[in-house]
Amino acid sequence: MKRSYHAIRTFFLILLLLWAAVGCEESAPLQIDPIEMEDPFTFTPTHGYPGTTVKIEGEVTSNVEVASVGSIAAEIASSGSGYIHIVVPVGATTGKIKLVKGNQVITSNAQFVVDESPIPTIIEFTPAIAGSGEIVTITGSMLDMVDSVYIGNLKAEIQTGATAASMDILTPVGMQTGKIRLFYTYMTSYGVEKVAESTSDADLVLALPTITSIEPNILALNIGDVVTITGTMLDEVTEVKFADLVADFDIVSATELTATVPVGATTGELTLTVPDGMVSAGTFRVNLPVIDSFSPDKGEEDGGIIRAFSISGTKLDLVDNVLIGTTPADIQTQTATLLIVTVPGDVAGFITLETANGNVKTSVPFFFTGEFWVNDWETIFAVDRYDHISNNNFGSFTLDETGDYAHFILGDGGGVNNRSFYLWAPGSTDDKFSLFTPDPDGVYLEFDLNVMEIPDSCKLEDGTVKIKVFAMDSKGWGASGEYSYGYNGPTVNLMADGDWHHFSFHLKDFVASNNSGLYTVDQVSPQAGAFCHPNSLRILAFVFGTATENGHMVLGLDNVKFVIN
Repeated sequence: MKRSYHAIRTFFLILLLLWAAVGCEESAPLQIDPIEMEDPFTFTPTHGYPGTTVKIEGEVTSNVEVASVGSIAAEIASSGSGYIHIVVPVGATTGKIKLVKGNQVITSNAQFVVDESPIPTIIEFTPAIAGSGEIVTITGSMLDMVDSVYIGNLKAEIQTGATAASMDILTPVGMQTGKIRLFYTYMTSYGVEKVAESTSDADLVLALPTITSIEPNILALNIGDVVTITGTMLDEVTEVKFADLVADFDIVSATELTATVPVGATTGELTLTVPDGMVSAGTFRVNLPVIDSFSPDKGEEDGGIIRAFSISGTKLDLVDNVLIGTTPADIQTQTATLLIVTVPGDVAGFITLETANGNVKTSVPFFFTGEFWVNDWETIFAVDRYDHISNNNFGSFTLDETGDYAHFILGDGGGVNNRSFYLWAPGSTDDKFSLFTPDPDGVYLEFDLNVMEIPDSCKLEDGTVKIKVFAMDSKGWGASGEYSYGYNGPTVNLMADGDWHHFSFHLKDFVASNNSGLYTVDQVSPQAGAFCHPNSLRILAFVFGTATENGHMVLGLDNVKFVIN
C-alpha cells in the first residue's frame, strides 16, 4: 500500500515538473498577448490555513487521483457528483490548485491564498436565499473559533451546537443581501489577542417575491381594473401600491394575488411590500388623455364674446368634460387627437380634462392680457380685485376711502420709517387678484402716489421718500421667508412735492427674500433666485423709508392695477 502511494506521489511530482517546464516555455507569449481563459473548476473558500477544507466544483473533478495546493499534495477528504473536498496541506504556500487525473494536470486560473494564521472559512451556506428570522447553515473550517456573525452590517444570532465544520445562524430582522462576515479572536506572535474578520465569497441573498406575470397590460389600465400577479412568496405581501397610492388586494395563494387599481392612480411604479423589503412589478400607466398644446394661450378679457379653444393631444376621446378655470366648457368637436371647446370671453385659467380615470390639467393656464384694475376708488369693475387696506406698524393710521382716491394720515409723531400698509385682494383661491398667469415676465404693477404733507426732517436729502412694494403670495404669511417678494426687489424714490407720481413695477424684478425684515435703505441685491408668480398673489405691501424714525405723513394712493402684455 505504501509502495503504491509512493509510486503515485512520484508520478505526480514528475507530472508537476513537466507542467512547470512546459509552462515556462509558454509563459512568455502569454505575457505578451494575455488571453482570458475559462476556469476549469472553481473552489471555495479562496483562502485558508493548513487544515482548511476546500470545496472544488466542476466537471473535471470526477476521477481525480491527486490534488495539490501549489506544489504540495493535498488530501482528498471526500468527493461527490461534480465536486471534491480537499484539505490544505501543512507546508502549503499561496499558489494554484492542481488536479491530476489520468495523464492530465488541470490547474486553476486563480491562486489559493494560504493564510499566515488559522482563519475560520466558509465553504458554503444553505439556503443561499433567505429572509429575516430564518435559520442558515454554514459549513466550513474552524467555525468553532467564531465569536459573532454578521450579514452585511446586521448581527445574526449563532445557534447552539456549532462545531468546527458547521454552524447554524438566525438571520437578523431587517436583513439585506450581503456577505456573511465571521468575527473571531486570535493570539498574535506577540501574545496579544486581536479581533479579525473572515468573509464569505458569495452573498446571502434576501428572499423577496419574484414576479413571473401580470395581467392585464399594466401600461393600459383603467381605474377599478383588477390586476392579477403571479410569482413566488406572494402570500407574504403586506401592501400593494400604485405609485404613492395604496391598493386593495387579495392573496389567492403563495403564487398569485390580485390588486385593484385605486382612484387617483395615473402612472408610476407598481410595488409589492413584504416584511423584509419591497419589489417592483414595473411601471404602470392608467389610460388618461395627454395634452400636447392648446390655442389660444392668452387673450383679452371680453364677456361679450364666445372664445373657442383648440386642444391637441392623444386619447382625447376619453374626455367627458372640459373646464376652463372653474367654468365648464361646451365641447364642439371631439376626436382622439383634437378637442374644440367654447366658453364666454371673460373666462380664464387652467384647462382641465375630466375622465372616468381621473383629471388632466394643463401645466400653464390661459390668461388675459390688458389692464386688470384693482381700484381707482370711483369705478365699479366687472372683476373685483380689491378687498381692504390695513395698517402694518405705523405709529398712527387713518384711512379715508370716501373720495376718489385712498387718503392716508400716517405716523402723527409716531413711527413712519420701515412702516407699511397692506392692500388685500378678495379672491377665495390662491390667485386672489385673478391674474391667472404664473409667469411674471410682461406683468406690471402700476399705481399713483402723492406725498401731500411731510416735515422736511422726514425727507431724504434729495427731498424724496423711498418706496418699495412687497408682493406676497398665498403660500406664506407676512413679509418673510420664500413667499415674500420685494425685500430685494426694485426700490424707487417718491418726490415729496404734493404732486401725483405714476409708478410701474415689473413683477419679473421681484426677487424672493430669506429675511424677515421690511425696508432697508439701498438693499436691492437679490438674495435668492426665486421669482413671484402672479397667479398666487394675495397681498401688496407698500413700505416707506424716511430720514427719521418718527414723523408725520399725509399720502394719497390711486389707480392701482396690473397690466399684462
